[in-house]
Amino acid sequence: MATTAFGMDRELFAEDAPAPPRVEALVTPPRAFDDALIQADEVELVRVPSLDQVRVDRAVAQARQLGLSLRVDHRPGRPLTRRTWRRHRVEAGSITPAPGTEVLAGTELTARSEPLEVRVVLGY
Repeated sequence: MATTAFGMDRELFAEDAPAPPRVEALVTPPRAFDDALIQADEVELVRVPSLDQVRVDRAVAQARQLGLSLRVDHRPGRPLTRRTWRRHRVEAGSITPAPGTEVLAGTELTARSEPLEVRVVLGY
């Protein structure tokens, strides 16, 4: 009984036998692929800050310092104008992803803002 280069018996080459498995040479990735992996390893991770009860304008500035962007959603049904959005406060525990999570620099955070609190003082 003779064996082939694949180490299989010649009898397996009968008509009904399955074909021998193909042995493919190892492919080395191009240099550009290696460079991309190295760059991916060097990507900066930033920890999401805790912005609980911070005014929206300060929260946006704090996120920008970390290289993040902050999108603030206000509660539906309450008008939010350019004049008033800075007075809103970021709602406690409302940041997505959660504070303390490590994210890539440049990630967009989403936070909710509290509706404006308007106090009317009578007699003045």
